[in-house]
Amino acid sequence: MFMRDEEHAFYACAHRSKPLREEETPQQYQARIQRSLDEQKAGEERRQREKVELKAKKEKERERERAETEERQRMKNSSKKASAKTRRQKDIDTMRDRQEASQRTRSAVFAAARKGDAKRVEQGIWEEHVDAAGGEVKEGCQDFVQVAPKDPHETLLHIAARKGDHGLVKWLDSHGAELEEKNAVGLTAFHVALQRGQLSVATYFFDEHSPSADTAKMYNTPPSTSLLSLAVESLEPELVWMVLDKNLASKQDMNSVLERFSNEGPSLKEKIPSKVENIHDIEQLLARYVRFTPQTPQMMGPEAMGVANANLVWSDEKVCRNFLCGTCPHALFTNTKMDLGACPKSHTERLKTDYLAAKETTPNDPIFNRFQMEYESNIFAFVDECDRRIRAAHRRLEKTPEENAKTTNLMREIAEIELAIQGGTEKIETLGEQGKVDESMKEMAAIEALKSEKSDKERDLQQLTDTSGASGHQKLRVCDVCGAYLSVLDSDRRLADHFGGKMHLGYHELRNMLSKFREEREKRKMAPPSTTPAAGVIGGTAPSGTPSRAGDRGGGGDYRSSRGGEEYRDRERGDRDRGYERHSSSRYE
Repeated sequence: MFMRDEEHAFYACAHRSKPLREEETPQQYQARIQRSLDEQKAGEERRQREKVELKAKKEKERERERAETEERQRMKNSSKKASAKTRRQKDIDTMRDRQEASQRTRSAVFAAARKGDAKRVEQGIWEEHVDAAGGEVKEGCQDFVQVAPKDPHETLLHIAARKGDHGLVKWLDSHGAELEEKNAVGLTAFHVALQRGQLSVATYFFDEHSPSADTAKMYNTPPSTSLLSLAVESLEPELVWMVLDKNLASKQDMNSVLERFSNEGPSLKEKIPSKVENIHDIEQLLARYVRFTPQTPQMMGPEAMGVANANLVWSDEKVCRNFLCGTCPHALFTNTKMDLGACPKSHTERLKTDYLAAKETTPNDPIFNRFQMEYESNIFAFVDECDRRIRAAHRRLEKTPEENAKTTNLMREIAEIELAIQGGTEKIETLGEQGKVDESMKEMAAIEALKSEKSDKERDLQQLTDTSGASGHQKLRVCDVCGAYLSVLDSDRRLADHFGGKMHLGYHELRNMLSKFREEREKRKMAPPSTTPAAGVIGGTAPSGTPSRAGDRGGGGDYRSSRGGEEYRDRERGDRDRGYERHSSSRYE
């Protein structure tokens, strides 16, 4: 009871200790409310101000980051441009170094050709990929030539022909040399050989590239000269006779050359005493051919005036042997680009009938075998010329040595770049494991540049593969029968027109003839030996009443007889016979 009274007393004292709050006046209340509103307004303004400051700070931070990003991008672009510029400059320097090395090698090969070093020329073309065509200075390499050549258009073939290097001429012809290329005065290698009197080289050109529509550019001379003028200038009667015998000189050329040579002949004899006999022979040749040149290039003797010679017999030299024995090539290609014109010898059905009748009467007469061998040799020579054109066309469609070298270089460069990329990738992994991030990023950029360079090289290689060779864009191929160019894109109708064309069918017929000749010869080999005299003996006696074959050829072409009887004709016939044997044992065997 006592404790409870004390507790009441404690609480009563505590209550009495708190001062009593005075009552607020309306003015005080309004002042307090106004202070509270002012504080709220100040706080709101402070928050708005802080918000604006924060926004401005963030905007400034973003601006700084944007500027840093742009600077990094600018530095990266600048680095790429500098790298690309360095790479381009490096490529330019590399190309210039290659051009300089190539031109230096080419000039060395031309110098070797002028010195007569054929082995060095062959080595440069075969091993160092020097182009056999074109002059000494290649396009774009003028700055790298130490000594400018006297004739920038003179080719290796011109030099070899001028020096009379028959072996080198033949080798260059089979390794990409262009026969139609002309020097500064418009002369081909054949013209140079003819002018310099290089008999072996001129004979090679006549044998391997006989005058035709395909070889016209090689034989055509500039307007200021002619083949006969060049041959006469050489003072070699054999060359003059070749030009005249192959009907490569017009009547106007003969007259003008004869007149000029007659005026210059005495002075030449005094200047060159060793050539007196040659000059005399040339004068006789020109006089004979000017006197006996037929009135038209297609017919000879009385036939030139439209008068048939009733006294002409089948064994006469003026009668076409090909017509008597079978088919004359002149009749197969009329109105085609291989048109040979009218045959200069007689095609008379009466003479062919007489020939066949005489052959049935005396089949073992050696003259018939001689006619047949000459016929087969002529057909072979014509087909062999076509095969030569086919080989030349195949060579034109192949890649040039420079294209092969460029392809090899690109493949080697691509392989080197791949090895560099592989090594860089391994280096990046090693740097990443070591924690070297910056160096790893630099190596990554270098690898990206290598990948870009590799893509460029691969694109160049693909483009070179698609466009290399003469058939790169046209996709050409060569007809193995007639040598014409065909496109793999040709329609069936166009191909049918080609295979049914007159030129294709003509060559097809000639090739069938050669196959037939081979079969007949095989049959003769398998036949038992006969007791009759051998029919292949050359020089048998012709039937009585038959004119001698050693007579005048009617066109003044007796230069061979005046220089040794029948040796020129026998040598020529022997060469053809040997050529036919080679042909029969190789392509058509």
